[in-house]
Amino acid sequence: MTLFSRALRGLTASLALFLLPFAAAAQSGPTEQIERINGAAVAPQPLRTDNAVLLIGTDFGLMRAGPDGMASVLPDIKLAVTGLAGDINRAGRIFLSGVDAQSRPAPLMLSEDGGASWLPVSATPLAVRSLSVMPGNPDALAAVAGGIVTSRDGGKTWAAIPNSPEKVFSVARSSLSENDLYAATMGGLLLSGDGGESWRPAHESDKPATAVTVLPGGKVLAYIFGVGLVGAQEPELEWQVLEDGFADRYILSLAADPLDPDTIYAIMDTAAIMMSRNGGRDWISYEGSDKFTPERLARGEQLFEGTCAACHGAKGVGEAPGNPEARDEFGFKAPALNDDMHAWHHSDAALKATISQGSPRNPRMVAFSERMPEEDIEAIIVYLKSLWSLRSLACQGARHGRC
Repeated sequence: MTLFSRALRGLTASLALFLLPFAAAAQSGPTEQIERINGAAVAPQPLRTDNAVLLIGTDFGLMRAGPDGMASVLPDIKLAVTGLAGDINRAGRIFLSGVDAQSRPAPLMLSEDGGASWLPVSATPLAVRSLSVMPGNPDALAAVAGGIVTSRDGGKTWAAIPNSPEKVFSVARSSLSENDLYAATMGGLLLSGDGGESWRPAHESDKPATAVTVLPGGKVLAYIFGVGLVGAQEPELEWQVLEDGFADRYILSLAADPLDPDTIYAIMDTAAIMMSRNGGRDWISYEGSDKFTPERLARGEQLFEGTCAACHGAKGVGEAPGNPEARDEFGFKAPALNDDMHAWHHSDAALKATISQGSPRNPRMVAFSERMPEEDIEAIIVYLKSLWSLRSLACQGARHGRC
């Protein structure tokens, strides 16, 4: 089976609503242990702090994820979250859909204060996913519940569109009209201009589209498997490939910061969280993003080449490139830390622990905790991650077992 078909098999499986028995989760833990994220929303004040800026919907409930690689459960929502989306028009306004411990759909929930408190919105229970709020009209919503459903009253009532495409992964409201909808489907990215009565290709590729969103001002972002992340401006839709480096991984949902729409978060099929600060053209891992600056990257490269390259090779190629089993009289030789071996199998915290405490694989890998300050160790990790592909970043840590 090819990588392409394996990925599509997983993507098709994700179409099912997440009506699994609710599992009690620990109050906090590493995000690398979360196997599925069902939407994200940026949380402004009062939840927005240096270590927690992003809310994620999971089978364990609503969680607050931080760039330190940790996530904590917000106890007020006792639901497995099937869909989560922020209102790009109004910072702090967030919609949530989920199921209870008996897998029963709950009413759509709304927070007006960034997730600090929640109230039911819909008159009847409805578990949806891929929630979307129309730029410029906070009452116009769309979601996927089997097929595509829409609301014109802020989620109080919902109606199925007349002719929903098959195998819809994601839906987005256009900025142009309440009748314009985008659908990311197995058959490509589609567009309807008549409220779902008819559909036409929005992009020339007929490969599976897995995510779509529309930002303020009519900027459309979509992920198309085998093409990459593409962007275009409404109404012309002259598409450009913004990033094609995710290889066999794919984006499941996109969330923009309502206070800075150029800051975009991507939820990957591996449940990794990626982040762009320039509208989708460049991406880094959300884990460690608070440490990533050009200055720290330059400092990390300087430290690595001056301290680490003597064993690990220039630009992390390793002491014995191409021979991961190479040994000396003390143990394994210094491994490659670029994309060639398995450095990306380890979380930022694990990398930091090895640099700080040393490694039992070879006593030549000494503990650096007393030889350099913590911020220098963090700078080295920033540099190491800059040597990895986007695919490796999406598979970092425990997620590598899902790649």
